[in-house]
Amino acid sequence: MSRSRLSLLLAASAVITVASLTACSSATGSPASSDASHDSSTSEEPPSDSPQIDAKTLNEIFTSTQFDPEAFDTTEAMLASIYPDVTASPACLAVLGVSTTTGTSPNSSANVVFGPSIDRSMTAQISSFEADADEYFSRLSKSADECIADPQVTFQGQAVDVTVQRSEIHQTAFSLQLAGQIMGNQVSVVGIVEQFDASVVAVAGWDPRSSSQTVPAATGMFVEKLSEARIELINQAG
Repeated sequence: MSRSRLSLLLAASAVITVASLTACSSATGSPASSDASHDSSTSEEPPSDSPQIDAKTLNEIFTSTQFDPEAFDTTEAMLASIYPDVTASPACLAVLGVSTTTGTSPNSSANVVFGPSIDRSMTAQISSFEADADEYFSRLSKSADECIADPQVTFQGQAVDVTVQRSEIHQTAFSLQLAGQIMGNQVSVVGIVEQFDASVVAVAGWDPRSSSQTVPAATGMFVEKLSEARIELINQAG
């Protein structure tokens, strides 16, 4: 698929995604922010006995947030479907949730689910742990700094000059933005990583026309649904 055709497809589908995510945000109370940050009321410190979310529930969370958890077997294939012939350093891919290592299992105890949004303008990965969610979030935070230092972005094997910026959202959430040009086309990728409870969410937006709105909105909805799942599990245990 050519870059110009891919850009046109993403531009058309972005309108659908912005509208649908905004509608879902209004229904659930999650904000659709105008920049790569969000005010998640559910991002308060969870109780120490926070339960791990099982894979079935994570899949349900994805489908209810208009993401497809069964679209790809690997995160490598997921990335290739959106940006063919584009790659970056392992650190950058890990933060964006499309690294093959984090896409399979960041930890033997983790339940990991990933998939694209229905229009392929975003991707997401959620890893839910029995333990070590703090450690995993810390690793991704360090990976973000490594990505800034040396992003190693290439297109068809040729190096691409990009700028990488990091913004802190709150104590357990940050955003990362990569911007550059590929074949004369402006490219901007926005990612948000947020730890909530025993889970770590990584959402990436690949369309510069919509990512600043859809990525914060989608992250907020994922966190809200994780909060609902946690409450249900705690109630069942009680």
